[in-house]
Amino acid sequence: MKSGIVKKVVYGILAVITVLLFSFCSLTEVSRKQIKDEVSRLEYAYREAVSALNGRDIYRSIEILARSLAVKNSEIETFPEYIELEESCMDLLEEIKSNIQIEVIGDWKYENNLYYTTQSDALEIFTPQFSLHYYDEITRENIKLSNFYYTFLSFDRIDNKKLEDFSGFSLNDGYTDSLLLLKPGRFDETILELFIYIKLDEDINYQIIKNPVFFIYPASTFALEIRDGERVKDLSEQLLLNGTIFDNSLLKIASSISFPEYPFVPEPSSNINRFEGLFAPGSYQFNYNNVLPLVYAEYKEEQALENAALIINTLLELSADRFSNLNEVNGVELYSQIILASIVEKEAASNKNYNEIASVFYNRLKDGMALGSCPTVEYALGYHRPFLTLEDVAINSPYNVYKNLGLPPTPICFFSDEALLAVTEPIETDLYFFVFDWTIGELFFSDTYEEHKENAQIAYQNYINNYGQNSLHDIYYDKFYEK
Repeated sequence: MKSGIVKKVVYGILAVITVLLFSFCSLTEVSRKQIKDEVSRLEYAYREAVSALNGRDIYRSIEILARSLAVKNSEIETFPEYIELEESCMDLLEEIKSNIQIEVIGDWKYENNLYYTTQSDALEIFTPQFSLHYYDEITRENIKLSNFYYTFLSFDRIDNKKLEDFSGFSLNDGYTDSLLLLKPGRFDETILELFIYIKLDEDINYQIIKNPVFFIYPASTFALEIRDGERVKDLSEQLLLNGTIFDNSLLKIASSISFPEYPFVPEPSSNINRFEGLFAPGSYQFNYNNVLPLVYAEYKEEQALENAALIINTLLELSADRFSNLNEVNGVELYSQIILASIVEKEAASNKNYNEIASVFYNRLKDGMALGSCPTVEYALGYHRPFLTLEDVAINSPYNVYKNLGLPPTPICFFSDEALLAVTEPIETDLYFFVFDWTIGELFFSDTYEEHKENAQIAYQNYINNYGQNSLHDIYYDKFYEK
C-alpha cells in the first residue's frame, strides 16, 4: 500500500520536474515580455469584444474575437495564462454565435437544418430571403443584424455539381436586398447552401452560422395570365420572361399558320395583332414537359416556334366557346363585335358603364359618325396621355377612329365578359358622348355635344386642380389608357 503511494509521489515529482524543465527551456526561447504582450493583447481583445457586445455591435464583437484568435504563436500557446484567456475568447465567440438566429422569409418548410419549397419554376431558382437576429439573453430582445455577408452556392441534386456561386452580398438593415435568380443545371431539384460570414481580410472570411441547406423543387407547370385590357405584346413579354419563346416567335406563327377551325381568327398577317383580343382573360396552366424552356432545348429556334404554336392553339381552343353562338348585332358581324368589345373594355377605365359605352358606339356607327375613341389612338401611338393633344389625334393610322370612320382593323386588347356582353346584347339609349374624369374615376355621358363639352371642361379642370397644368399631356410609355 505504502509502496503504491510512494510511486505516485515519485511520479508526481518527476512530472513537476518535467514541467519546470519544459518551462525553463521555453523561457530561454520566449521572453517574459512576449508572453506578457500576447496575454495583454488577448485581454484587450476580450474587453473590447464585451464592450462592443454591450453596445449591441454584434458584428464588431465577432470581428474582434475572430481576429484575435486568428493570430497564433506556437511558442506561447502552451502557457497557462495564454491558454486561459484564449479559451475565454473562444467561449465568448461561441456564445455570441449560438445566439444568432436566421429567419427565412416566405413559404419554406424546415426540418433537420433543411429548408424546402416548391415555389419555383423550371427556368429560374430564386434564393430565399432571410434576416438575421441576435438574441440578447439579458434583455430578452431580438436585435436585427446588418452588414454581415452572405453567399449562396447552388448544386445539382444528382451529381452534386457546383452550378453558380453568388458571393459577397451584404445584408442591409438585417434583410437580403432582393431575390437573386439562379439558373439550374438541369430540369431537376436544386440545392442551395447558404454561408453567412464576416470579412477579416480581402481573402479571409469567418463563418458565423452552420450552413443551412435549401432544397428547391422546380414546378412542373407555369401559369400564363391573360388580363382584361392587356395586349398580345404583354402576353409575348410574359413568355419571353419565362424563357419559352423568342421575341419573334409569335410573329412567325401569326404570319404562317391558319386556324380554319376557329372562324373568329383572321387570316395570317405580318403582325402579332392578328391575335389581339381573341383570348379569354384568365389563368392558363401549361406543362413544362410540353412547353419546354429554351434553356433545355437542343434546337432552340425550332423549340420556340413549337412552344408558340402550342400556346396559341391552346388559348384559341379554350377561348372558342365565348364566340361560338354569337350572331350579327345591329349589322355588326362576329369579328367586328370582338373589335368593339375591346374598345369598350379600354374605355371602361373603372370597370363599369360597359352597357352605356357600347350604346354610344352603336349609336355613332348607326349615324355614320366617327367613334372618336382615345384608346384606339393610344394603341397606335404606343403611349398614354391623360389628355391627348391635337397632334396625337391627327396621327395617320388605321387605328385612329377620330379620322377614320368605322372600326379599327383589329381589336386593341383582351376584354372581359362584361364588355363582350355589352356589345352582343346592347341596350338602347340616346347617348352619343362620354368623358372620363381621371381624378374621380367616373364616366359622364350626354346626348348632346354642348353638354359633352361642359363635362369635358369639368374633367379637364379637375385634372389641373389635382395634378397641375404641366401634367395634362405627360407621356406614360408603361400605360395604355389607364390610371
